[in-house]
Amino acid sequence: MSSIFAKKVQNLESCRKHVGTKAVTLSNRPLEIQLEVTNMCNIWCTMCATTYDGSRTERGRTGHMPLETLENLKGILPYVSRCYVFGNGEPLLHPHFLDFVRIISEYAVDIQFNTNGTLLNQKMRERLIASKVGTITFSIDGATKGTYESIRVGAKFGTVVDNIKALSQLKREKGQKTPHVGIAMVAMRQNIHEFPAMVTLAADIGAEYVHLEPLIWQGDPVYMKYYDEHDLSNLNPRELASILDEAKK
Repeated sequence: MSSIFAKKVQNLESCRKHVGTKAVTLSNRPLEIQLEVTNMCNIWCTMCATTYDGSRTERGRTGHMPLETLENLKGILPYVSRCYVFGNGEPLLHPHFLDFVRIISEYAVDIQFNTNGTLLNQKMRERLIASKVGTITFSIDGATKGTYESIRVGAKFGTVVDNIKALSQLKREKGQKTPHVGIAMVAMRQNIHEFPAMVTLAADIGAEYVHLEPLIWQGDPVYMKYYDEHDLSNLNPRELASILDEAKK
């Protein structure tokens, strides 16, 4: 293990050296990597790009990344400091997700991923805590059942909240600091007024931070109508400032 840490330190110093010289080409290996282990999902979110992509079948999801892909990465994993194991899909849907986590963790990599939290059952919670995952961020776009379920179609607000609570409780029982737990909320006109309540909810269920992110233009003309109707750009600036100030307090 000490040799792996030495490689990570060497790789980081190499990156710093080249960045410091404003080099156009870096010779170091990646410091971070992201693996979209699946682009399949079990829910249908109103603001998701795949909801609007009519060229794909089965809600725009096409499949899982083969576990064997990791064989092609074993040459760089000893140098990598962090790995994000998710993409447009729901990572916990992958039948071998925990195998991805197990193999990557053997290289002392900080593993992080986002999830909708619907599939976080007791067995999954136990194994994720045992695997020393660094951070899990839960995507929750409403602090109330009505708002949440109108955006994350197919998910149950109470189930997700209970799953996160159970993970936080289990972590405390085992005396572990990880995985760190966070909440990610996409800011839209229909939910931004619940952002202060989201901060309170996050604290109640054991989250350590809340990440508020903008509604991102997806580059698909079909998505334009939804974006125009839900983006915050036309919201009164004073109203938005008031909401953010309340959340900060």
